[in-house]
Amino acid sequence: MTATNASKGAKVPIFYAERVIHMTEQQARSKAVSTALGYLGAVQGDARHAEILGIYNNFRPLPQGYAVKANDAWCSTFVSVVGMLLGWTDIMPPECSCGRMIELYRKHPQSKWEENDAYVPQPGDLIMYSWKDIATGFENQDNTLWPDHVGIIEKVEGRVITVIEGNYSKSVKRRNIAVNGRYIRGYCLPAYRLKASEAPAIPVAPDATPNDEIIWQYFKSKNTFTDEGIAGLMGNLYAESGLNPNNLENWMNEHLDISDEEFTRRVDDGTYNRDWFINKNGESGRGKDGGWGYGLNQATWWSRKQKLYDKAKAKGVSIGDLQMQLDYVWEELQGYPNVMATLKSARSVLAASNVVLAEYEKPADMSTSVQLKRAEYGQKYYDKFAAKEQKEDFEMLTPDEFYEKYFAPAMQRWNKETAALDPADWSEDAREWAEGNGLIKGVGEDADGEPIYQYKTYLTREMAATLFHRFYECIVAPAQER
Repeated sequence: MTATNASKGAKVPIFYAERVIHMTEQQARSKAVSTALGYLGAVQGDARHAEILGIYNNFRPLPQGYAVKANDAWCSTFVSVVGMLLGWTDIMPPECSCGRMIELYRKHPQSKWEENDAYVPQPGDLIMYSWKDIATGFENQDNTLWPDHVGIIEKVEGRVITVIEGNYSKSVKRRNIAVNGRYIRGYCLPAYRLKASEAPAIPVAPDATPNDEIIWQYFKSKNTFTDEGIAGLMGNLYAESGLNPNNLENWMNEHLDISDEEFTRRVDDGTYNRDWFINKNGESGRGKDGGWGYGLNQATWWSRKQKLYDKAKAKGVSIGDLQMQLDYVWEELQGYPNVMATLKSARSVLAASNVVLAEYEKPADMSTSVQLKRAEYGQKYYDKFAAKEQKEDFEMLTPDEFYEKYFAPAMQRWNKETAALDPADWSEDAREWAEGNGLIKGVGEDADGEPIYQYKTYLTREMAATLFHRFYECIVAPAQER
């Protein structure tokens, strides 16, 4: 299939005309974070891990000339791929070695290396770790050991840093760590400010096209794809046709000196008959494959146009009928199991958009810039429709529903993240005394058999009562007996 109106800019009706926005530095940082989030949940050995390695290994020039293997550590490869997908390797130098990545940032003319472990990072910064950091006094001593791991900062709330990391337990996962916490080696700081003033600005889909809400609701009614999946699909359809089911590929308009509407009318009335439309032998196109695209998804190969034509005739509707073409796209997607599976589970517009681009639409140009542009189109539809639906859902909730859907999960997440934080150094003597006297026993053991104390969680009345009881049994009662 071939991109036409939206991507080439020619013959675009005024309501399809692209507009542009200018990024601030914070928006540039958010783009980096969103790109990383698109791979959240990827596991070493699965299709998305293979995609990460493929993007890195196909980059030229390949850093150090080394192609990352399937069983290699891939944390720095992951953050490098974020920069590659954005087309920002000029400020995010790619490298599959954490140590070499630090050196690249040290020598970079605009991006920089931040040695201070106590630095408070921003979203989009890269955090380096060294697992051999000292256990006592790390807050006051700079960690200068060889780096073992890297991730990209998602957010900083208070003193808690949330990081997105590749190769975290062989997957892309979040980690929470305290500002100036143990194991922090330092930070790589991409010069996002340079992207805030670049021109041309990022093209995005228009605020509305005549058919966008109809198409959104059609796929929502299937109760199959996530909102991110629908948005990623729609971004590709927009890039192919502007969401116009009458759309004829631009060069064919010029070849025939005809508009989309007139072409559609001639197919409907038989002036262009079935054999001509299918164009199997290329009498009016570029070669035996049919050569030119038509419709929402720009069906180009003769067999796909044959199915589209036959479906229109069977239903007794125009070849440019929107509902018929949506049914055609839906039925055709069933033959792409990986695309279907990804759209059913997608949690990022970028991931959904990329699978549609690479496995369903398959245009000649699938470069990084095309990937990002189509994802931008899809994000616009996500922001317009999914965000609106979520807002309406939120406003209709009863207090009990709000508690179950939002408050309780948020508190569970907060408790889990807080419990994972290491205690501060200033409490070490008190903790050792409490543990040694049996006042604090923990809530189980970790994978290494060490007690889990959860020192950063709040003290409940239940916990306080247990603490007082243990104090009496372990301290007061023995003293009274003496």
